[in-house]
Amino acid sequence: MAPPASNSAETAARIKGLLKEVPDPKFDVVRLDDLRKVFAGLIQSGELQLGGAPLDELSPVQQKWNAFLTTSHKRMVQQLMKRVMEGKRAAIRTFWGVIATSPVWSNNRKYQLLSAPLLLQWIRAMSQVPVMDKSVRHMVEVEFLGSYRDVQYYAMIAIRECANELLQSADGQEVQDKAERLVQILSMIPIPASQDELDESPNYLFQPPDDASGDEDNESDSDSAEEEECDDDDASDSASDDESSDDGPVTAGPPQKKQKVAVNKFTYQRVQSHHRVWAKAWLAVLKTTLPLPALKQALQFLPQSVLPNVAHPLQFSDFFMSAYDSTGVVPIMALDGLFILITKHGLEYKNFYKQLYRLITPSLLYVKYRTRFFTLLDKCLSRNDMLPAHIVAAFCKRLLRCSLQGPPSSILFILALCSNLMRKHPEVSCLIHRQEDLEDGFDAKVDDPEQANALQSSLWEIYSLEKHYYPPVVTLAKSFGRAEELKAPLYNLTDDFLGYTYKSLFDQERKRPRKGKAPLAFKEPTSLFTNDDVFSGILAIDAD
Repeated sequence: MAPPASNSAETAARIKGLLKEVPDPKFDVVRLDDLRKVFAGLIQSGELQLGGAPLDELSPVQQKWNAFLTTSHKRMVQQLMKRVMEGKRAAIRTFWGVIATSPVWSNNRKYQLLSAPLLLQWIRAMSQVPVMDKSVRHMVEVEFLGSYRDVQYYAMIAIRECANELLQSADGQEVQDKAERLVQILSMIPIPASQDELDESPNYLFQPPDDASGDEDNESDSDSAEEEECDDDDASDSASDDESSDDGPVTAGPPQKKQKVAVNKFTYQRVQSHHRVWAKAWLAVLKTTLPLPALKQALQFLPQSVLPNVAHPLQFSDFFMSAYDSTGVVPIMALDGLFILITKHGLEYKNFYKQLYRLITPSLLYVKYRTRFFTLLDKCLSRNDMLPAHIVAAFCKRLLRCSLQGPPSSILFILALCSNLMRKHPEVSCLIHRQEDLEDGFDAKVDDPEQANALQSSLWEIYSLEKHYYPPVVTLAKSFGRAEELKAPLYNLTDDFLGYTYKSLFDQERKRPRKGKAPLAFKEPTSLFTNDDVFSGILAIDAD
């Protein structure tokens, strides 16, 4: 039924007045929020029907009125997008209020659903925020993405679509910034690990009804974006999802023997659907050109939060191998995910140990991620009993050579690791028990352990470490390869050595009780140089 003419005129005049932008930021915030409230009331009363009402059910007056309201609603959204792109927090929250009060009807006109097109516009605007600081991230994560399962599902689809749009754009700084924002937003989405976890937190922005039936399924605009790829779904997923809809309820597969009846669920109520769009969103984002901060964030996030929650983790192998083959700190961070793919999912990567050997440099012993790298290095070397002797010797030789320039915390770990490797591979013990003099055949410049010729050398670095200034390093170096050490259990690297830092070692020495007094200079110097130096007498120190 059409609204009274007087009310329509008043509402239209108010909307036109509120759509006029004002220069004062404070008044602008109030204006947009008032406009949002007006449209929320119109949607709730049924005067404005987003998502398209059947034209044959509306009179010409209603059609004209609905067209005016729809156009005005789009203008409000455009104004909000502009302000969100400028990074205004109030606009981000107001836009979210618009999404929360602007549902769309399903095609069967029975259910109100989240407006996927509106959420897509919000994601596009958020991808252009100049700086996403901690306060903005916290607001988005806690108030928006972390609370509602339907929002999380449609947000992943929207992020995937935005990433595909970036792939069609010319590469540049602006595209990289957008890709970084997409990584940040995608990392805020909590993904359920199981159907039970999804069912235990049934928080939806628009609560799906309990009496949904499978024959009320319909199609939505977001289906075409989601269903265009099905090659990465397994057979069971494809059978249940190919004909599914993001809007309508779907029967969750054939009844199992223990089930009496099939359970009808919307697509976003099924954990398989979340995992599918989760994988597709990440794969799409990772294909874009990521700046270094976003690349590092993705490499840290994927192993623990993405690989365990996707049907086919090997789809991410190209990304990890490409990162592992690069330079700098990126290969170190890629090692974690690559190790999971190799050990748990059967990835074959013949150059794995060659690249691992290349990563071992003196600078590695100082980086922030060295603890994680040392943990994985221990697993890669200690748990593989099939490593050839010349490969083990090359790693030991390179590690000890780098330790000559490393901090005490890293030196202690390297000594313990090499000691464990020596005891697990006795054929390498020739490196510490050689009596004859020979020319050192180890090639420290080559980055291939096969060509390092480590077995034609000796671990003379151990002797150098016996002269180290830090007493625990001296003690560990002197016990290296001795009979007493061979009888002792292998070192527990995780508990006893990985926790060391320069600060912890310093504090440990500072708190250690001292016997007697520290020796001090007993004679006041008279010159910068000693008496037996050729420059003695030059730059003499005036006693006065």
